[in-house]
Amino acid sequence: MVANLVEFPLSEGGSVVVASVGPGAGHDPYGPVLRGRVSEAVVTQASESFETVVQRVQPAATAVLDAARSGPHPPSEVTVEFGIEMSADLGAVIASTAVQANFKVTITWQRDTSR
Repeated sequence: MVANLVEFPLSEGGSVVVASVGPGAGHDPYGPVLRGRVSEAVVTQASESFETVVQRVQPAATAVLDAARSGPHPPSEVTVEFGIEMSADLGAVIASTAVQANFKVTITWQRDTSR
């Protein structure tokens, strides 16, 4: 798969460039057609800010946390980890393998030693 560089503007000015791999990473799933030196980097400009794009995945993380905390015996600690794929076309999407999204959830209960 072709790695594309996507430049996202930052709300406070400046920008951040991320490497995006695979179909949907840039405008062309097969990468740009380059003439001359193939080693030249091609950077696709994203239409939305980095902060706007990243905020789209927050509801998914919140839903996982809320579900873990809503049981009859809520845990002392919950950690949710997931990857974010950045795309000029789609913005931020939760990274996946095949057709499954990946969330790593760690839940910890501390014993109450005061009893």
